[in-house]
Amino acid sequence: MNGKLSKFLKTLLSVALAAVLLWYSFKGVDWKDFFAEIRHCHWGYVLLSMLAGALAFIIRGLRWRRILHPLDPSTRRLPCINGINISNVANMVIPYSGELVRCGVVTRHSPIDPETGRHRASYDRVLGTAILERGWDILSVVILLVVLLLFKWTEFGGFLVEHIFGPIANSLRGGIGWAVAGIVLTGAAGVWAVFHFRKRSTFCRKICDVCLHFLQGFVSCFRMKDKGLFFLYTALIWGMYWLQMVFIKEALPAVSGLGVLDCLFLMLVGSFASCLPVPGGFGAYHFIISTALFVLYGFPQAGVGIVFATLAHESQALTMLITGGASYLQETFTKRDR
Repeated sequence: MNGKLSKFLKTLLSVALAAVLLWYSFKGVDWKDFFAEIRHCHWGYVLLSMLAGALAFIIRGLRWRRILHPLDPSTRRLPCINGINISNVANMVIPYSGELVRCGVVTRHSPIDPETGRHRASYDRVLGTAILERGWDILSVVILLVVLLLFKWTEFGGFLVEHIFGPIANSLRGGIGWAVAGIVLTGAAGVWAVFHFRKRSTFCRKICDVCLHFLQGFVSCFRMKDKGLFFLYTALIWGMYWLQMVFIKEALPAVSGLGVLDCLFLMLVGSFASCLPVPGGFGAYHFIISTALFVLYGFPQAGVGIVFATLAHESQALTMLITGGASYLQETFTKRDR
């Protein structure tokens, strides 16, 4: 009961935070002008943006399969793609829950190893690959951002320092910094205790086994074949994300003056919304993108800025719902593998 209550409170706080950010982003919006901008939208480009998003999810599934292959060479494409699609919908309900959900989808299809009696791609190992894959995405954002800032620091550097990195640094200097330090120290103490008492305690030994399997999944990338294909998939994924933003720019005549590098920067800045514990980035994405369009380009934050952010986010959310729903139905009506 306590676990259910804790989960409920966390979900409630996430939804409340999203609601506050949405309210703050949309306050002062002239709805007459908002819908006038929407009416001028070229919906064909919005559909192309959604198609680019769907392709990115498929490629992510294929890339994840490359990491899973060293654990279970029989891993098929469709369960990996379905896992990615269903995880997107799960994250729209409970932040960060999607990584747990998609691991269950893949493990469900993994055959049982007759020697161990466990799935070849056991849940803890698969979870390690999911965390690894997310780590690659974070690294990709950092690399793209560093390269972009090397050439465009005068255009974008000030915004990042003042509106992204500055507030983060200020929060870490305050109570949040002490809280993070406390969590890290507590976690380190827990790891030491589990490792130290693993030979005396069955519970600690089981935790060590789970952690070992997790690490096996995490380092699976070093044993995968065709590493070049993995990096090609990664480039294609971020190419699709970039195309999404380009198509949304083309769909909205008011921002047609933006360039492809501007779209790349907006894509990277928008990815920071996923760091906040809000369902599906609602509110956080709208606030970050509308603020960037106002500060960098002078578009009214409660006007064109929020229209652009809404088109970009809600078209992607609809894509997630469609692909996630289709994958869920496919998994539901497919017989569980032996």
